Amino acid sequence: MRYHPASELFTQQREQQLLAELSKLDDEGQNLLRDIAKEHRGVAIYLGLLNRKTQLISQHLCQSQSAQQMVKLNLSEGGLAFNHDTALNVGDYMAVSLGISEDAWQLFLYGRVVRCLAAVPKGHQIAIAFCDIDDEQQKQLTRRVFKKQMQSHRRKQGLE
Repeated sequence: MRYHPASELFTQQREQQLLAELSKLDDEGQNLLRDIAKEHRGVAIYLGLLNRKTQLISQHLCQSQSAQQMVKLNLSEGGLAFNHDTALNVGDYMAVSLGISEDAWQLFLYGRVVRCLAAVPKGHQIAIAFCDIDDEQQKQLTRRVFKKQMQSHRRKQGLE
């Protein structure tokens, strides 16, 4: 973990690299877009539409990645939990490629297995705590978790 970023442990295709860069640009541009909206609402709306267009193209690229293994998981700022066919050893470290397809967002992190329980009807429930997250990764992760929580809250209230 000290010598190699987690991203180096995954073979990335050009499309994945593009998605990661687009996501980074989107994050960097959010504050600028808010500032523009204060002075020029119409321009901000137009730029938001252009951004949405880019996101749709990114989503299409992300969804066309058939080699990726999609796993439904429970994500928090400090780690994740998911079901897996095979048991993992508590204490083991692993590299994680974390992606949210509808945001065309991807993050590569290290994690330590903190729990492995037999799951019903089969497999194992695995919990991983993230390790050595830098400030930028933490910011991106916090933003995505908050966004997903807000979407879930809106769905429950029938607003989406």
